[in-house]
Amino acid sequence: YTDVLDRPLEELNGLTLNQVFEENQIFENYNFELGKTPFILWNKILDFEVINGVAQFIAEIQNERLYQTSMVFNHEHYYYNFAYVKSSSNLVGISQSSISSNFIPHSGSNQFEYLSSIFKYINIYSSEFRVIDRRISNFDTVYVDYMGLIDLTSLGIDNLTVEQMDYFYKQYNF
Repeated sequence: YTDVLDRPLEELNGLTLNQVFEENQIFENYNFELGKTPFILWNKILDFEVINGVAQFIAEIQNERLYQTSMVFNHEHYYYNFAYVKSSSNLVGISQSSISSNFIPHSGSNQFEYLSSIFKYINIYSSEFRVIDRRISNFDTVYVDYMGLIDLTSLGIDNLTVEQMDYFYKQYNF
């Protein structure tokens, strides 16, 4: 298994899976192994818990979201974002604050699902990648096992598709 993670891959510009998904992970504590820090909920009235490495929150308002603060994205760069989320609603999903049309919904299956997208930041303002609950009522627990963000442009692999990045992440995290 270690050999697979540390083998340079032509499709990844000669990088290894470890280099792409571990060493170039933008989020600190992306898998919640160290608890909550530096993630926050937008509402800030309530808090969230991390139990056995899984973040859990119940929204009290529409558009409650879990994210990291102080994210500055490079202008014109492509990013791959992903999260492993469990929810009973298709109004829960992932999105970026500066791109309102890029909402990737959970199916509402009440099972963990891998959600991902590739997006390009077209402004130079701070922004956020988040797990968001868009419901206006009937809130219940949203579970987030991990959420990550990779700058594809800085790695020279911004020609890859979401499907290709999903494939490589599954090889990394099997």
